[in-house]
This record gives sequence, structure tokens and C-alpha cells, in this order.
Amino acid sequence: MAESGDRKYTSFRDVFFSNPECSVTGAVQRRDNPEMAVRREQITELISILQDWKITLDDVVKTSPGDWKVRERAKEIACQVAGDQELMSFLLDHRTLPLRLLGERGNVDRKACQKHEKYIIAVVLIVYHRLGDLVPYVLPRGRRGENAYC
Repeated sequence: MAESGDRKYTSFRDVFFSNPECSVTGAVQRRDNPEMAVRREQITELISILQDWKITLDDVVKTSPGDWKVRERAKEIACQVAGDQELMSFLLDHRTLPLRLLGERGNVDRKACQKHEKYIIAVVLIVYHRLGDLVPYVLPRGRRGENAYC
């Protein structure tokens, strides 16, 4: 258990989200340059898009894979959905991952997709809405680079 002043924290998440100096909002407010203003707008746009889908950033954090390999696999699945017209239209129409279609097209673990569904949907939405400054953070390792999308 970490201690900071008079407060006791039980996990890194508690430290990060309870400390305004560590939070995304605090970091964005500390720097006031044009790049940060664009990123702030894109984060705000992402939050509003996620609200339309009834997903919060806390949901995304809770359902994000902890293991690096699992997270990369979830990003690959998200890119597969974002890059395929049929899968994307299913997602937009039904507001859920097309698990059956994903299973037919490749070696996708249905249980893992269900467990990390909100995280995968958030990544798909970032790519689909082309939130330029956020895309490099959510692309799988092999797809990062100049103007890289799924």
C-alpha cells in the first residue's frame, strides 16, 4: 500500500485517478500549447462518442487487458473490425461486437472478446472516427507509423 501525505492508496489506479497532477485532465490543463489543445478536443470528442454508446472511460479502463500480449491481440481484433465493412456495419447497427462473424473469419477467442468488449469497441471507435492524435496510442505494435490506420 502506497502512502502520499495523509492519504493511503491501495492501487496504482487509486493513485492515478485521485491525484489531479497525474490525471489526463490535470496533464492537459498544465500544458497550454496547440498540440495539447487538439488532443484535448479529441479526448472530449471521444468521451462524447463513448457516451452515445453508454460507455465511460472508467468502463474502458476496467475492461482493458492487463497483459501486454492480450492487449495487443485486443487491438488487432479492433483493427480487424474497423477495417472490415461488414463487421463495422454490424457493430454500428447492433452496438455490440460481431462475435460470430469474428469467429468465422479467424482465430478469435469469443470469451476474451466478451471480457474486453468495451475496450475493443473504444479502440474501434477511435480508429473509425479518425481521432488522429489518439490513433497511435491504440494501434497494435506492427501497425504504428506515419498516417497508419487499420
